[in-house]
Amino acid sequence: MQVELGTRAPIGRHDDPLKRPVIAYTHIPDTYTFDPNVDVEDYRSKLANAALRNNGILNYPNSEAIQILTHPAGTWPAVSSTDPTFVSCDNPAMEKFLSEYYQVPAGRPADYESYWRKYGNRKLAPGVLPATISPVGLITNVGVTYVANMVGGNTVGLTGVGSAATTTTFTTGSTLVTNAWVGAILYAADTTNHQIVYGNVISNNNTGSASVFTIDQWYAVATPGGAAGTTPAAGYEWLVCWATPPAWFMGITTTNISPGATDTSLSGEATTNGMGRKIAAYTVTSAASGSSITFTISTTYTYSGSGATTFYALGLFPSMVKADTTDTLVWETSFSGSFTVTNSGDTATVSDGIVTS
Repeated sequence: MQVELGTRAPIGRHDDPLKRPVIAYTHIPDTYTFDPNVDVEDYRSKLANAALRNNGILNYPNSEAIQILTHPAGTWPAVSSTDPTFVSCDNPAMEKFLSEYYQVPAGRPADYESYWRKYGNRKLAPGVLPATISPVGLITNVGVTYVANMVGGNTVGLTGVGSAATTTTFTTGSTLVTNAWVGAILYAADTTNHQIVYGNVISNNNTGSASVFTIDQWYAVATPGGAAGTTPAAGYEWLVCWATPPAWFMGITTTNISPGATDTSLSGEATTNGMGRKIAAYTVTSAASGSSITFTISTTYTYSGSGATTFYALGLFPSMVKADTTDTLVWETSFSGSFTVTNSGDTATVSDGIVTS
């Protein structure tokens, strides 16, 4: 779902002392849980209690989508120092909840066009002052390569007709330069079911008169953060291109790491009990021309295990698949403070701000 929030007191505008109002745009993946019948006041009370007494860990069912915005570690506190002036959402139930939660009008206001649409902000954790030493965060060497491919490309794309597909491979009808397409995206369709899926290319190698792509998995175009996409059936139309896959899957680790530019995987990354890699929500209040661009990426995890588990850092990846030998870690950040989940149903909201320059 898409959410727009009027922002009258944006955080981090270093080139505009007037702090003119802007609009914060948040995309929340459809796979995030949301109960449209949740009681606003009950949720508000439980969230406030968790923030004060339980280190921000909340145990509230079917509320991942609303926690992304409303939690102290969520996207809204990262971009604004006050409540929004309005809320607009393509999901009417979500719009109604946020309107009641923030006690602001629902829908775009009459003066909508007066809000600045471009804005740069710096994300700070709740209670952290700008003068405080920030947590360590960096773009990896893999991430630099992804940016280069995104801006300058690598080579033109190719199309063709394939001959076979499995959950992690795709066979073409012609040979290609070995591993020329590592890091690209392979789209495949079947003419029978009119289904299109994609996969991130890990390698491509020739076998006889054909070339076999190895991918991480198939993704459904509309719901890449959900279950793996269906393997395409016979009639394989395919396209491979340098549309750089977004690093929108977040992983978190139980290891107290120090981020390193040469890292390709997140050491100690969690894979079980609801704390594994997950597609994230993005909030963008982009910069005006000549300024940096800042976006906030957030994920809400729901713990399904038992016993205390502590987390120390996050990584961002273009793949849902954790594969230590062929992983593609793009961004790595250590938390300003660790967090611990203890009981099944505990939820933890994790956010990170990324600034381009």
